[in-house]
Amino acid sequence: MSEEDKVENRLEAFRNELKLSFDLAFELLEEHWPGEILPVDPFSMGIGERTFEELEEEERNVVEQVMFMELGLDGEELEKAKVREYEDSNGKFRASVYRTNREDKEIFLHKLVFTDGERRWAIGANKDI
Repeated sequence: MSEEDKVENRLEAFRNELKLSFDLAFELLEEHWPGEILPVDPFSMGIGERTFEELEEEERNVVEQVMFMELGLDGEELEKAKVREYEDSNGKFRASVYRTNREDKEIFLHKLVFTDGERRWAIGANKDI
């Protein structure tokens, strides 16, 4: 098996784990933690020790692809789904909130952009983090 095939297999396994973890996250947010917000990263979603910023670029792309698919969003046209923007009280990040295919269950997507340019994601209630 070539190195490229090994990488592709690893990313496919990661993609499948993410899909399952989104199902669990939706269940938790809908039934057990209504009104809460959950970071979108392997550690917070129970599938690894790494946070979003510790992932390789290829893995971050997989997270975003799966996240957009599971939430019924098009990453290229995300701005069309924007509900609002806000800034945290310490000025560390600006956030945009987007409606999703689960907005009837109070699950929105939050895109956080930190002052250093780092981008992170969270899902959950339409409230400030």
